[in-house]
Amino acid sequence: MPIAAIPQGVEIRKISAVQKRALDELLKQQKDQTLLQSAIVTLVPSFTALTLGGLFAYIFIHRDTIADQYEQLKQDFFSGAGKTFTDFGKTITGGAIAADVPSNAPETGTVFENMNTCQLFEYDITELFGKMDDAKGNPLAEFAIGYNLQQKYAGMKKAGCPKPPRVDQDNWNRA
Repeated sequence: MPIAAIPQGVEIRKISAVQKRALDELLKQQKDQTLLQSAIVTLVPSFTALTLGGLFAYIFIHRDTIADQYEQLKQDFFSGAGKTFTDFGKTITGGAIAADVPSNAPETGTVFENMNTCQLFEYDITELFGKMDDAKGNPLAEFAIGYNLQQKYAGMKKAGCPKPPRVDQDNWNRA
């Protein structure tokens, strides 16, 4: 029986056939576990690095297209959410609330004929504040009106209008 690679200080004794089989199985299991552990330690980081490298390369090559798609997705989502909340506000408050434009477009023969866009927004905000007073105690109506007020503030900022005096600075900054 040949013996290979015996460490120093190990005493060798004769073993039975049953003991030899048990020892061979134990050594085989240790060898298999070592191979598996080595494969995991080597392959997992390599696979992760390749995947991340491919992802970054794809993003770098298609960055303009991805940015356009992201902007379109963001616009679609928020315009849909805005329409939903505006419709919700119309239903709850019982009034026609247009969130992003003044609801009172200039018409001939009306009081709004000589008003500019900023004045129309201020009129809408005043109307919403009046509805907020009437909606006290109804949290859904208060939420819908508050959302529409924020949309009006955003529309005013977009149109270059100054902050109305009745509007809190925090609410104006959030828009």
